[in-house]
Amino acid sequence: MNKRFEKLIEYRKLRGYTQKRMAEFMNICTPTYTGWETGLSKPDIYELKKLAEILHTTTDSLLDETPISQEIISSAENSVFKMQLTPKQVDSIKETIDILNLVLKNKS
Repeated sequence: MNKRFEKLIEYRKLRGYTQKRMAEFMNICTPTYTGWETGLSKPDIYELKKLAEILHTTTDSLLDETPISQEIISSAENSVFKMQLTPKQVDSIKETIDILNLVLKNKS
């Protein structure tokens, strides 16, 4: 599997969508979408933008190889300064992320 497109799978599962449902959202056939997840083919820039919109993320995030959980942790850590979260609240968020990662791995 192409590591670059693992994020596409992670985001799809995080949103609770099947490959078939994603293909319907994209108005393409399921094998085309599956090809994107396996790295056999690539979405064009317009399709990538639509994927980001459907998955409520950015194209940069889809293309970046940083795991989703690390992006969320970094965002939570940055929020300590912006939202004045306590270290205990940040730890709670990290614990929740760890649980979500386990759930995602078990669905794979």
